[in-house]
Amino acid sequence: MRSVWQRQENVSYCLYGSKRHMMLDIFNNSNSPFYRFGQMLFLEKIAKAEWMPFIIKAFEKSGKHISEYFAEQICEIVECHPWYLQQLCYFVWNVTSEEVTEETFKYGIEQLINTNSPMFQSDTETLPPSQIEMLRAVKDGVIQLSSAKIKNLYHLGNPNTISKNKKVLANKDIIELRKGRFEFVDPIYKLWFSKEY
Repeated sequence: MRSVWQRQENVSYCLYGSKRHMMLDIFNNSNSPFYRFGQMLFLEKIAKAEWMPFIIKAFEKSGKHISEYFAEQICEIVECHPWYLQQLCYFVWNVTSEEVTEETFKYGIEQLINTNSPMFQSDTETLPPSQIEMLRAVKDGVIQLSSAKIKNLYHLGNPNTISKNKKVLANKDIIELRKGRFEFVDPIYKLWFSKEY
């Protein structure tokens, strides 16, 4: 592809993806054919203030009503992740006859988790116990993963194991460092993991 693209004129390509480490590897790894091939741009999430009117309008167009409260809850649960936001909206919309209720909203969340569950299960089954334990600690909001108390409580292993597991889970785009603490990258995986583990 690169050899073909290099010969083209007056053409622009946009390659995008949500797996940050994979995208960085494609364009920053000197062994990759796309090494330093173009500009990299990290996009911020679409703001909740933009999503809410979009959700409300989309429901109204089909003759159904969703309150600002439930539109905001959708944004909060999926952390404004576009793919999950649209999935959750569809599941809620699909079981709503006229107006979104607490019942239809909760059903939508269940459907979202169940639909993505096989993928999450598959991803988690390949992780060794020490990485699953680290995810449990991250889920519980632990900040100091290498403190003696936390290492013992979650069976995280020695400092080298902890350091390696942080790196492996970050490279797999399962966790990332945000404001000095590790968080789940995927908000629905976090919901699923919290339910299962």
